[in-house]
Amino acid sequence: MAVDKKLVAIVAVIIIIVAAVGIYWYATKNNENDPNKVTFLIEDNDGIYFWISGSGEMTDDALENAVDKSAVNLDSSESSYGISINGINGLESESDWSYYWATYTYSDGVWTYAEDGLSLMKSSDHDYIALFYVANNYPSDPVLPDNIPNVQDAKVWTKNTSGVLFTIQSQSGMYLRVNGTGTTVYDALSNATSNYKIEFTGADLSSGKAIKTIFDLGTVNNDGVYTWNTKVLSDDGTAWETSEFIVGNLTSSENAQICLLYSTGVGTPTAPVYSA
Repeated sequence: MAVDKKLVAIVAVIIIIVAAVGIYWYATKNNENDPNKVTFLIEDNDGIYFWISGSGEMTDDALENAVDKSAVNLDSSESSYGISINGINGLESESDWSYYWATYTYSDGVWTYAEDGLSLMKSSDHDYIALFYVANNYPSDPVLPDNIPNVQDAKVWTKNTSGVLFTIQSQSGMYLRVNGTGTTVYDALSNATSNYKIEFTGADLSSGKAIKTIFDLGTVNNDGVYTWNTKVLSDDGTAWETSEFIVGNLTSSENAQICLLYSTGVGTPTAPVYSA
């Protein structure tokens, strides 16, 4: 029986196209060859945020993998709805649920309050999930922060300690870590905030370069004067001490870790010194 070569060619092209579409979908989900990868946005009620990313069949599995890869301190417990988030990096839900960690899913540029718990959602259905620290607004959905970052700007810190490692702590108590390089700590901070897509502006003072704002937060008078306080490692490297110098006058070579604390007065960080 004669075979129509044109028909064979058309069928071959269709097979190639179908295979290519399948490969493209698989390879481009979250820009990885892992359909179970989920990127999580963690944001407190002051608009300070960071990203983590992990993989697992269900989104709670992906979260547990993500916190391990980024050295995040997760306080969770099991409930009738599966895993319950009690605290993240030092910021705990209130016992009366007046403030709590709420789960949101993402689709077509919109964050939506999740009706299901993390234990009930398949990772393959979600590229992005957010955990927002919110005020209880029942029966309405919580009010979200104004400065939610774009998912396209997601950059995950994965225990990289090259250059200067910065621990940035919000007035809420939540902290995050990023790293950057540069001759001075100011240069390293500018590099870190650029790499991790964090809003940062500096100030040129007569004494040198200093911090004006991080996450759009600067010096404000709100039940006390809140400002960014610089902490350096103690001599034994196990605790934070208040720096005598602004970031522009600190050299990166002599400061492997820096803590930037948004607080009244000099403040005392609750974030621990990082230990690999």
